[in-house]
Amino acid sequence: TKGGVLHRIGGGKRAQARLVDGQPCVLAVLREGVLVGSQAGQSLRAYSVEATGLLTPTEAIIALDGIPRAYRGFDFDGDGTSEHIFAGGDGQLWRIEDPFGSARVERLSATPGAIPIDLEVATSAEADALVALSFRDLAYSLWRRGELVHKEYAGQDVWDGAAGDLDGDGAFDLAFALRDARRVAVLLGRPG
Repeated sequence: TKGGVLHRIGGGKRAQARLVDGQPCVLAVLREGVLVGSQAGQSLRAYSVEATGLLTPTEAIIALDGIPRAYRGFDFDGDGTSEHIFAGGDGQLWRIEDPFGSARVERLSATPGAIPIDLEVATSAEADALVALSFRDLAYSLWRRGELVHKEYAGQDVWDGAAGDLDGDGAFDLAFALRDARRVAVLLGRPG
C-alpha cells in the first residue's frame, strides 16, 4: 500500500507486514516468499512466508543499479529453466539467482533511453519471447534465448501490454494500452 504495508491474502486468511522501505514499486511472488522492489533503495528485499502465513523481512537485500519496475519468471537463455528476470533503471534487465540465499545478480543488458514499465511472456509454437515495454522511447523489444531480436514503436504514451494469440493463427500477437489516446493498439504477429 501507499503507507508501506504488504498484505497477503490467501486461503481465507489475511496477513500483513510493515515494509522496511515504504516505497514499493514491484512485487515478485515466489515459492520461497515475496521479493519487494524498492524505489528509494534501488533494491529488492526478500520476505519469507512463515508457517502461520505471516510475512517476515529477511536480511536479504539485493542491490541493483536502478529502480526495479517489472518482474517475470522466464526461461531467458533458452536452457529449459525459468529465471527471475527484473527490468528497470535505464533500460536494464537483471537475472536474479537464488534470491533467498546467496542472491547473485547478473546484468543481462542495457538499452539506454528505454525506461521499462512492463514485462510480458509471449508464447508461440516456434519459441517463447520476453516482451519488454518501455515508456520513454515508446517501444517494445522482443528477447529470445538471451538476445534482442526485435525492437519497434509501440504507440504514443504506452502504459501496459499483453501478449497472446488473438487471431488463432499460432503466432503471438501484442496489445498495448495507449493511455493518452484512450486506445488499444493491436499488433498481429505472423509465423516466423
